[in-house]
Amino acid sequence: MKIVRTVRGDIAPESLGITATHEHLYCDQSMCRSDLDFPGTYAKMILRDPDQIVAELADFYALGGRAIAEMTACGWGRDVAVLKDISERANIHIIAISGFYVEDCLPDFVFTDSIDQLADRIVEEITVGADGTDIRTGLIKSGISRPIIEGIEAKCARAVARAQVRTGVAITTHTTAAGRFEIEGGNVGMQHLKLFESEGVDPSRLSIGH
Repeated sequence: MKIVRTVRGDIAPESLGITATHEHLYCDQSMCRSDLDFPGTYAKMILRDPDQIVAELADFYALGGRAIAEMTACGWGRDVAVLKDISERANIHIIAISGFYVEDCLPDFVFTDSIDQLADRIVEEITVGADGTDIRTGLIKSGISRPIIEGIEAKCARAVARAQVRTGVAITTHTTAAGRFEIEGGNVGMQHLKLFESEGVDPSRLSIGH
């Protein structure tokens, strides 16, 4: 049976309605390591006012929106309990995410855990709960900040792939704009696909994001 795992529980896919598939509702890029204007020339994204978030979601709901895939991974402010509260107050389905953003925003344990230990963490969030709760995630993210997949980000990508194979949960990806356009037309999406396929991921369970 196909299901969509939201912060309020599992629902049937046909219950989703109009869905925004890559959004950030609650996050804090000031938690990231870089002293530069990361991730670009704009102010860091700091969205931590649930009342304002709920108020703005009223516009989304009024226009027919009924679900949001929330792309904030651990390391820069994800809080699934807050997302559940927002979901209930706004009457919007929210899908929380496991996995990893770019290197600057990775939690410290990523640098010491093995690939399989990282995969175990993802699987636990999907099957048991995330952020010290019993609220489970419904998607897995792999973030890349360079024009090639290497180093700690490659380690994270392989952990994401192994967790996907174990759970069947779909993967969505992120690439940083400057790196994405380093080669005309972009190349990280294809690198992601090749890496995931080498780990046994079914490409039909993969969405190449921005």
